[in-house]
Amino acid sequence: MGMLNRNRQNTGGARKPGRSLLLSLLFAFCSQVSAGPDSFTQSELNVALLYNVTKFVRWPESSFSSQDQALTVCAFASADYEAPLAALEQRNVNDRPIQVRSMSPGQGEVAKDCHVLFFANGSKDFYQQELQRVDGLPVLTVGDFREFTQGGGMLSLSKSRKRVNIEINIDVSESVGLEYNSQLLELAKVIKNAAGGKE
Repeated sequence: MGMLNRNRQNTGGARKPGRSLLLSLLFAFCSQVSAGPDSFTQSELNVALLYNVTKFVRWPESSFSSQDQALTVCAFASADYEAPLAALEQRNVNDRPIQVRSMSPGQGEVAKDCHVLFFANGSKDFYQQELQRVDGLPVLTVGDFREFTQGGGMLSLSKSRKRVNIEINIDVSESVGLEYNSQLLELAKVIKNAAGGKE
């Protein structure tokens, strides 16, 4: 899969196959956590989106000390995320095991050891302060609310009905050496500038 870190945005029908694929992966993940589709919770769907998106990201080689080092996912999330996040540790991303850490505001030194820093909706009041703690580091920052990329985060994820919405702040991502697969860029809305200015 070709990796691109340049600004790219597609429109119209070209997005639909990618979105369908991502939704299929999403529900495959959720089926391992819940009894059936009707019992999917929003937290399960959000974690499924998070997991599948990480498959389309490349970190700088210096982010890992060895080929088998775990991908560390740190999460600012409420109790309803506990089970879906725990399920991540049964999976791999690009042949790397996943390690999950629960975060609390102010854990700046811990956050620097994360590869992914996830902010659930309840983090709106403090996420920008936490983003500053990993500023300049190759840490993929992901939020499950749309304002996240406008506030300096790298990726925002949301789902409305059967539509998956992904927004990427390409400038913030590129500035720390993170690259996205071209398939992800095809189905995402790409914005530029840390302040959230659109391309």
